[in-house]
Amino acid sequence: MAKLREMLEMALKKEKDIQLMYREIAKNINVDRLKNLFNFLADEEIQYMDIIEKILKMKFLVEDESNEIDEKLPEIKFNENYSLVSIIERAMEIENEFSEFYKKISDEFVDEEKKSLIQYISSIKQSHYFLLKSEKVLAKRIEKYEELAKFLSGN
Repeated sequence: MAKLREMLEMALKKEKDIQLMYREIAKNINVDRLKNLFNFLADEEIQYMDIIEKILKMKFLVEDESNEIDEKLPEIKFNENYSLVSIIERAMEIENEFSEFYKKISDEFVDEEKKSLIQYISSIKQSHYFLLKSEKVLAKRIEKYEELAKFLSGN
């Protein structure tokens, strides 16, 4: 069990790890469309870190400060040997798991401003899940995904 502030501090570290991981994926993918997507997701992680840092700097209500939560942060491991579809699926899992994590901890806040900010992160994480899902469907349906991506990017 951890206090809400501690959970946010741990989440902040995980968001940094996710951001670095998405940058690494983008660097190693030769499909421009996916490279852009993972760079976009990495940029979004920076925004989440900013929001969490803002919350941590705010004064916590006594109820929020003493509230403990029995929630574990999701794992963010990727296997370097994943296929393109597997990379997308793992990123989907991460976004979905973090969306659920933030949804659960937002329910623990008494402070409505903090609750709203955490719910915002949760909803955006869920939108990223669906963004990745659309890319996964495309990758699965089209045998030569890289050729399509090049065509769509005008190369």
